[in-house]
Amino acid sequence: ANAIEEYQYALKCSSEEKESCLSLWHTELPATVLGVLSNALQSTHFKSFSLANNNFGRDGIKFSLDYLQNNPILEEFDLFNNTINNIEDVNRLCSTVKHHPSVNSIELERCCGRVINGYEMLSSIMTAGASKLKCIDFSFNRVSTGGSTFLADLLATNPIL
Repeated sequence: ANAIEEYQYALKCSSEEKESCLSLWHTELPATVLGVLSNALQSTHFKSFSLANNNFGRDGIKFSLDYLQNNPILEEFDLFNNTINNIEDVNRLCSTVKHHPSVNSIELERCCGRVINGYEMLSSIMTAGASKLKCIDFSFNRVSTGGSTFLADLLATNPIL
């Protein structure tokens, strides 16, 4: 977090054509660290943001969604293996994706918590991002269609996916 604060000026001056990425994989991110990161990232925007395998709970999900919502240039959003156990967080993710100006790829592999219906979560995300998402990784989230053709129908009518 301190390094991000120190190099904010350089990040702001970097060419927009260059890919900018922040990846924090397998990193212990308690609420205090998330607070420092949140402050450091308020005016620093990356095109790719990955917080894979951090198992940081609801505080981390809130931090991630806040960053997604407040970063207008973000294109790739990765929460691989960070469990989402709250339907309010799923609804916020869908709303943020729907209204986001540039996100086109989301990685949600192994994110669906035990209390969340994987099929409903995937359906909601696909509906929210139908006109903009080029890539959705929703592997290993216990998706069972129960005979519904909703996903097949949505894919058939949205060639971008």
